[in-house]
Amino acid sequence: MFRLLIIAIIMFAGPVFAKQLICKGWYQDSGINLEEFQLPLTKQTDNNTVFSANYKGYDYRVDWDKNLTSFYVSIESGGKRLLFTTARTPTENHPENFTDLNLPNGPRLAVNCEVK
Repeated sequence: MFRLLIIAIIMFAGPVFAKQLICKGWYQDSGINLEEFQLPLTKQTDNNTVFSANYKGYDYRVDWDKNLTSFYVSIESGGKRLLFTTARTPTENHPENFTDLNLPNGPRLAVNCEVK
């Protein structure tokens, strides 16, 4: 009975973070190579984890409220929000998420988080 309980806990544990969660930002001007950079962990509490960075004037942020099953992903420039969306929390079956934004007459911006 105890073994069955342990198996059930493992199966329904949800997101897999025994490995490392890594978030990256992407930036690409039209016709130029894609630039990829790390979003460092900037805040962590028992219930909240935030990855964020500023790159070429754009503020990238991933906010994970651990009570929820999704991330909040945002990109801002000059205090103006360009993107705000939710993204799937990586799991063993789906180890990454990707959010992409192509600005009209501007760069391509993206955020990717994955379990490695």
